[in-house]
Amino acid sequence: MRLARKALDLTQEALADRLGVTFQQLQKYEKGVNRMSASRLHQAAVVLGVPVSFFFPEGAAAPAAGSATDQPLATMEFVNTEEGVELNRAFSQINNAAVRQRVIDLVQSLARSSGPAQRGGRSRRAEVDRDAGSGASPAPPTRLRGKNG
Repeated sequence: MRLARKALDLTQEALADRLGVTFQQLQKYEKGVNRMSASRLHQAAVVLGVPVSFFFPEGAAAPAAGSATDQPLATMEFVNTEEGVELNRAFSQINNAAVRQRVIDLVQSLARSSGPAQRGGRSRRAEVDRDAGSGASPAPPTRLRGKNG
């Protein structure tokens, strides 16, 4: 619910007013503290302009933590953060498909190179130090070119 609310730039107060509930009750709905009735869920879907199915995960059962199917859940959790909303809002404003693909490639490259878990325990700093000692030079950064570049 929070994702749809933020995508519409609605405050919790505004959505609560439209649903006829208190601000505190809406907070509890968004956090999953309180359950919503089917009629209230339908009302929220109408107000937010999404199908009722938007509020349900694709699978019937929640995945086990750390499982391969846990990734979509982690992705949705990120998308619900302030950073996720900002990133999605900015990305959706890029009209050029080639530029959007370059942004995706850049982010995927950064994700692969950040974090020891993807490298069997080696940190990025250790790789930089190793490369510096071997005389190898890192690849130059790729630049996105604008209209004039």
